[in-house]
Amino acid sequence: MAARARHPWWHIYALSVAATVVAMMWLGSTLLRSQERESQALARTRHAETLRLALWQMDSWLAPLLAREAARPWYEYHSFYEAPEGSYTKLLNEIPAGSFLNRSPLLDFESDLVLLHCEFGADGVVTSPQVPDGNQLDLAEANGVAPGWVEQRQGTLRRLVPSLGRALEAGRRRDRENLEQLESAQDAAVYGRNDARQQGSSEEAKGARDLQQRASSTLPAQQQLDLGKRWSGPLSQTRGRVEVGPLIPSWPEDQPASEQELLWFLREVRGDGEPYQQGFAMDWPSLQAALLQRIAELLPKARLVPAGSLHAEATAADLDGRLASVPARLDAPLSASLVSGYLLQDRPGGALATLLATSLAVALAIVVVGLALRSSIRYGETRHRFASAVTHELRTPLTTFRMYSEMLAEGMVRGEEQRREYSRTLHREATRLSHLVENVLGFARLEEGRGLAHPLRLPLGGLLEKLEPGLQERCSEAGLEWSLDNRAGDELQLEVDVEALRQVLFNLVDNACKYAADGRPPRLQLSLERNAERLHLRLRDHGPGIAAAVRTRIFEHFHRGERAASDPTPGIGLGLALARGLAQELGGTLELESSDERGTCFLLSLPLAV
Repeated sequence: MAARARHPWWHIYALSVAATVVAMMWLGSTLLRSQERESQALARTRHAETLRLALWQMDSWLAPLLAREAARPWYEYHSFYEAPEGSYTKLLNEIPAGSFLNRSPLLDFESDLVLLHCEFGADGVVTSPQVPDGNQLDLAEANGVAPGWVEQRQGTLRRLVPSLGRALEAGRRRDRENLEQLESAQDAAVYGRNDARQQGSSEEAKGARDLQQRASSTLPAQQQLDLGKRWSGPLSQTRGRVEVGPLIPSWPEDQPASEQELLWFLREVRGDGEPYQQGFAMDWPSLQAALLQRIAELLPKARLVPAGSLHAEATAADLDGRLASVPARLDAPLSASLVSGYLLQDRPGGALATLLATSLAVALAIVVVGLALRSSIRYGETRHRFASAVTHELRTPLTTFRMYSEMLAEGMVRGEEQRREYSRTLHREATRLSHLVENVLGFARLEEGRGLAHPLRLPLGGLLEKLEPGLQERCSEAGLEWSLDNRAGDELQLEVDVEALRQVLFNLVDNACKYAADGRPPRLQLSLERNAERLHLRLRDHGPGIAAAVRTRIFEHFHRGERAASDPTPGIGLGLALARGLAQELGGTLELESSDERGTCFLLSLPLAV
């Protein structure tokens, strides 16, 4: 019945646990998805910041080189040039124009990035200050320029001429495409300004604003015009009647981006005659490697991809990742390794830690509630067993008391021998009730934590004289022979509460009398021996023993092994539990030492008096 009553509560508990687990799984899934979205957003933001920092580093590194080239006078593109107007001697005498030639600093110019400086004349002839000819070649050699060096530059010039032509054609095509747009964008300092203004503070507009800031900070003033323009507004440098435009980067026309090897920077020069072009060719693979080396720690797997020049109506998406100094785009997709690196730096969220802590708390709560429910159910079962046992134990003696007292009161018992028999029966039942009450009260005192009241120091012989008569009488009532074997000696000193020890031994003897009265031989033996600083008392019977399945529970209160509460054997299941509790109060232990078909042996160990 107790098991059937327990089932609904465990079913309700199981359903509650299942609902809690489902709710925690849903909450965990929601938190993890939120954590993932937060992590991805944070990684994208960090990646965008890293891209902008990398672009700043590359533009800042390249800006001085471009500034020097942009500031280079037009006449330095000739191997030897006439002294410009406004030249003076050390004595402050003005030098007449054309009276002598200056050696161009580009004559023996050498760089890992800049391959060659060239001038594309109005007549279509391509020359280079590094490739003098005629008398100027003789003059160059006289000034220490090796003939082999000039020959090497001549080969470079022949190789670059076709590429220069394609770059110029690309510039002319862009001029035609951008003409109408540039007329309405004369006030734009950098390309993308109008588009950034239209998109306000949107995420895409950040790329345009960042590009504008980088161009303003890293490019010289004459180059802070639209990099897609061929000519716009006032000229940036004027020397007499010669005007020089800004350097415009340009890729050779009809060349696949993956096969680009040269990047041209060209400017237009206007004088008395037709305008012509000046500029230099950069080795794109070397420039690309040098730029990527600057950001290797930030973006180790990044690439630079050539990109066409932008017009005034370029969108913010077109500006994302663009360099301000060269028409190239930084290609660094957000990979899983980068996401992990960013998250390790920022450690976002904490949702996973919160989820784990919450799950542990919920699991602990489930365990605690389960333990509380089990304790409550066990308490209910214990109360039920106690009520059943006490009711059964009280019913039999009370029935006997009522029946025998009525018979004696009404004079129905006439013989003297019969009266004495009735009186002995009433006395036996009264003793039984008294023992029951003592066990219940003793167990209550132990549960309340009340200690022993009267510890006395006694020799073992005197103690046995006080205890043995009651134990022997209980054995006689059950038809058992009492045997005492004292090997410890009568003079051994103990300090114990006599009544508590009496109750421990009596409960052990009473338990043996109930379940081992049919033992063969019908004997109950108490043996005592000293071991070190303790006294060992062994109580052995010859009954059927205790079943292995219930040996671990025989000391639980209100537990009667495999016997039901209605079993005719008297008892409420408190005897052994109370005996162990009292033994511990005495400073000792009570254990089941052995139990088999030959009998059962309990071991009581008590400390000796100091």
